[in-house]
Amino acid sequence: MAGAPLLSTLDHRVSETRLAEAVAKEVSSFWRLTHHHDLVPHVPLEYMGFYHCIGEVFFPSADPGNLTYIECDGSGEDPTCSNSCAATLQCVSVADHLLYVGFVLGSDNCGGSQGVVV
Repeated sequence: MAGAPLLSTLDHRVSETRLAEAVAKEVSSFWRLTHHHDLVPHVPLEYMGFYHCIGEVFFPSADPGNLTYIECDGSGEDPTCSNSCAATLQCVSVADHLLYVGFVLGSDNCGGSQGVVV
């Protein structure tokens, strides 16, 4: 799999630093999508020794029609992206976890286009 790109969504922290570093060596590009104040990317907590693998594309707006994004610093824990709300404990939104790039996930909306109405 060396050199293969990987796109991930809706992820929680899954590794300790050695695993995150090993993934960085084996995968040519790893992009994890994060949305506004989604709770899930912040568990388990960093102080417990868990980290994200490299790469993050952050959608900072709560507005479902706004698909503006930020390509983060590649560390997996960029303090200016999804992690920006962690220090103030504002990353608690289940609704933001269920809405990614214009799609509502779960229940009757599973994988359905969200359109402009939440």
